[in-house]
Amino acid sequence: MKNKIRHPPLLVVFLMALLSHAAPSYCDILIIINPNNPTTELTKEAVKNIFLGRLTRFPDSDLRVSPIEIKQDNPQKHRFYKIIANKSVNKINRYWARYLFTGKMSPPKKLLSNQEIIDEIMNNPSGVSYIDSKDVTSSVKVVLTLQEE
Repeated sequence: MKNKIRHPPLLVVFLMALLSHAAPSYCDILIIINPNNPTTELTKEAVKNIFLGRLTRFPDSDLRVSPIEIKQDNPQKHRFYKIIANKSVNKINRYWARYLFTGKMSPPKKLLSNQEIIDEIMNNPSGVSYIDSKDVTSSVKVVLTLQEE
């Protein structure tokens, strides 16, 4: 007696589901600002310098930057710092601890969720942050898209 697969469509669905979990799929990371900010784009280097406290004003205006990031230690934060600075979050934390001790610079403001970040950006003309592309809304302006290399 021959073995027959009785439910080929079900098998295909199962295999596709299995394969979809084989490798993590990441969203792009978007750099966002307040829609009323005159800046239209930022470079990866400018974003790096903003989040490392080296750039205090937007490149094309006198508006001070107010970097904001997610508080939790999560994949979004790890990917962001890996892409812009090729550093781990632990190294970034040590970097900021050193500057906090000297009082020369302040780290980015930390909020609990992407929605809180979006709300803060909407109410802060100098705010700049990063979020997953899946979380972006029309209430913010995207000035750079970061992808893993």
